[in-house]
Amino acid sequence: MIHLFETKQDLYIHVAKLYFKDQWDLMGKDEKKKWRKAFKTILLGVMYGMGAKTMSTRIGIEVSLAQELIDTMMSEFKVLKQYIAENMAYPERHEGFINQVYGDTLRSRSWRFAKKPDGSFDKFELLKVQRHGINWLIQSSSALTLAAGFYNNVHECRRKLGMNLVPIIVVHDSNTNYFPVDRLFELRAAYDKYFTGYCSDRVNSPFLFDLFIGRAYQSAAEVKQIDQDTIEMEASAYVINGILDKIDNESNLIVETSIPRDQIIPNFIENRFDRFIREEGCSLIMDISKYQVQIRRIGTKQ
Repeated sequence: MIHLFETKQDLYIHVAKLYFKDQWDLMGKDEKKKWRKAFKTILLGVMYGMGAKTMSTRIGIEVSLAQELIDTMMSEFKVLKQYIAENMAYPERHEGFINQVYGDTLRSRSWRFAKKPDGSFDKFELLKVQRHGINWLIQSSSALTLAAGFYNNVHECRRKLGMNLVPIIVVHDSNTNYFPVDRLFELRAAYDKYFTGYCSDRVNSPFLFDLFIGRAYQSAAEVKQIDQDTIEMEASAYVINGILDKIDNESNLIVETSIPRDQIIPNFIENRFDRFIREEGCSLIMDISKYQVQIRRIGTKQ
């Protein structure tokens, strides 16, 4: 599993291909999307202590098929299967306490109901304790690691690179920062080192991330680093032009684009009812254009 993460493969599609074999290549886009989502539900469900019956309801398939899919995934990820089993069993052997990566104390709230005065166990409550054994371990350790990684990234970027990141939003597994536009082309390497590298050193597991930039949270694009002077993004003209405006007006960078700027043209949906229907919500600005653009640093202003 770690190899799949490190090589940026999709582990849900990886397991789906194992199960469907040659049939996978014959499926249409929508069907592949459906089964990828199913295997994602299965992996997360197993890690959080769900059984085949619950997952069959979530996915909308027969219990027997849900169990087949679970067995396929767990036979591929044997170490994960053992890890889940060991940590689900841990609270029962330790008076309801959850195994913790960082050594902090956490006890299942169901333990006091699970163990009866005569020493026997309430089966239903014990199942809750077992689910807490793996669920709370994953949730707490990942939350603590992410929080430490976010802090380390901000601290070390400032201390070692002179890059002042200003955190504005942190929600469990995402962190939004203001950053100096002049440092745009250094951002990915810094995050790889001071976030992913730091987290990997702490728990021996890669914490990979998607990097988005934009003039606002709602108008950001995922950025791919091509080389030290080139980034690439696929987004609407509104988003891309917003980023280019920031570069022009708030930095000393001189850049060129793979598409001439005058050809990056928005296609706004002006009718508010149309916007509402398309987004299934409320959007003041909707640009349905799409461009794949590379932005290359060619110098700095004197």
